[in-house]
Formats: sequence, C-alpha cells, structure tokens
Amino acid sequence: MLGSDHGGFKLKKKIGHWLNKGGYKVLDVGAFKQQADDDYPLFALLVASKVADLASRKKNVLGILVCRSGGGMALTANKVKGARAVDVFSLLSARHARQHNHANILTLGQDFLVKSDIPSIINAWLKTKPSTHPRHQRRLGQIKRAEQGHIEVTPGILEKNFDDIKHRLYTVAGLSRWVHIDIADNTLVPNKTFLNLLELKRAKTKAKKEIHLMVSRPLSYLPSIKSAGFKRAFVHVESRQAKEFIKQATKARLAIGLAIDINTPVTRIKKFMPKVSVVLIMGIKAGWAGQPFRSEALQKVVKVKERWPKAEVVVDGGVHADTVKAIAAAGASRVIANSAIFNVRSSSQAIYKLTNYDKL
Repeated sequence: MLGSDHGGFKLKKKIGHWLNKGGYKVLDVGAFKQQADDDYPLFALLVASKVADLASRKKNVLGILVCRSGGGMALTANKVKGARAVDVFSLLSARHARQHNHANILTLGQDFLVKSDIPSIINAWLKTKPSTHPRHQRRLGQIKRAEQGHIEVTPGILEKNFDDIKHRLYTVAGLSRWVHIDIADNTLVPNKTFLNLLELKRAKTKAKKEIHLMVSRPLSYLPSIKSAGFKRAFVHVESRQAKEFIKQATKARLAIGLAIDINTPVTRIKKFMPKVSVVLIMGIKAGWAGQPFRSEALQKVVKVKERWPKAEVVVDGGVHADTVKAIAAAGASRVIANSAIFNVRSSSQAIYKLTNYDKL
C-alpha cells in the first residue's frame, strides 16, 4: 500500500512502478497529482489505518509512505493503533526495522536518500522476515500493551488518622473494585500510620479492601486483618516474617500478595512464588506517598512476568499520567495511585483518565 504528499509524489510513482514490475499487488491511496498545499498527515493516516486494520485480521499487508524527510509520515502513522512505521535511511536500517521492530510501514524521505539506493532499501525491507527471538517478541508485546489504553486503577490510602481514611474512602466510593490501605509502624519503613485495624471495620466501603503491611512483624497484625474485613494482605519480602506470615495467612484463608521494595532484587521473591499469585512492585521507596517514580521498577515488572507469566503484577507508587502507560506496557495489570487521585480537584476524573490512559 502506497501513499505520499506532494514532497514524495515523484518517488512514490517510481516505487509503484518498481513494485508492479516485481509482481507485488499495489494499492495507491494518493496523492494522485502533485499539489504543493496538500498535507502529509492525511495520506499517512489513510495508509496506516488500512495496514493496521488488515493486520488485526491477520492479513499480510505492508505500507510505504513518502514525503520529503520521511519523518512526518512516521510521526503520523504511529498515531494509529497497530501501525509500526519506521523512517529508514539505508539498507541496514531497512533490515533492522523489519527484523527487530516488525515494522509494517516503511517511510522514506525523497530529499534525504541517495536515489540509486532506494530500490535496494525497499527490496531489503520487503524480503526481510520479522525475527521470532524472545527479546523482540517481548518488546513487541510492550508496544501492544501500551496501545491497549486500559489498566485497573486502585486508590491507595496512607494516613495517620481514622477520619482522613474515612474521608478518602468516601471520596472514591463506587469508583474502583478495590481500595488499598497502607500501614506502617516505623519498623520496616520510617513512617507511622493509623494502626487500629479493628477500627477500620467502621470505615464502610463497597469495594474490596486490601492491606499493605509495611511492617517488620506482620504476624502481629494477622488476627485483626480478617476481622477488619480485609480480603487480601500484601506482605513485604523484606520482612523477616514473610514466610511464616504467608503460611499462617493461607491457613486463615486470606488472599496473599507479595510486595517488593524498589531497591530489592527480583530474585528475592523466587522462594515465595509458588505460594502467592500477586506481586506488588514498589515504584518508589516504600513509606511515603508523593515520591517521583523510579524507572527501574519497569524492568522488575518485565522480569517477574517473564519468569512467572501467570502472576498478577501490581505497581504501587509514583503512578501518574506520565508513568502509567509505561507501567502498563511493562506488563502490570493494576496500579495503586495515591497523590494522582487525592491531590487533584476531581478524584473520579483522575481515576477515569489513569484507567483509560489513552485518553490522557
């Protein structure tokens, strides 16, 4: 499938001739005459939308777009979900785009290429097969997840007094499937929150409650957790009682998640994984809301999903409009957000936008 604006019009006509001569079936979507005031985004969107639509239906179709630089076409085509456009400039970059990036749209710059190189560049791109190596498949999966535009968002509550917890539960009533309450007692992390778990039973919510135990001795809290109405408890792998807590909580028929702090290597969770199905990866240093997101959390998500693909991965901390898409792309299926939900004018709008991150 071919498309160009006025800047790539002459080259597009030549490419169409070469492809027809080579036995390829060619559909030209325009421009059909050279007009200096036409706009490259429109032709890019026509080709990209068609290629992406056919690809979603398992049809084998590729696109070629031409403008003066190739950059404008690539920029626009990649706005279309399912389109993977790469602006190439050499034989090697054409092969790389197809083999490593699984590009389904080639963009070319009429003014920036050596004319005699163009046929070989196109031929190399068309003949190169996409690699099936796991690392390329993994990265392609990240792109696809980024395009999905949807992730589950859970409000996170970390407060020092009961009234503030009640107020935040009231603020997000009916907006999420779960609510996530953090507790800390100045042992595992340097912070102390509200700790009377039985009192939390009076904090009514229709959402299911889960508790994040940022404490060194989680066993001391276990008797109160179920009584307070919590359906799941996250225990930190850094806690010395993690193994025994998981054992005792399982006997008590409490759903268990395993939390891992930002500076702890993923290898630490290996011995626990047969016993837990949910892993919470901290995107910040555990203990305080409002910290900036640390990108090393993303690779932790990737490693957990590679090693335990059936595990649910949740990211907690630093979740905002500028981080949620990368978190989803890495493989997380849920995020815990505090500041992004409660430190804004409308919590409902914040949850909607984070959940549907393609609307951001």
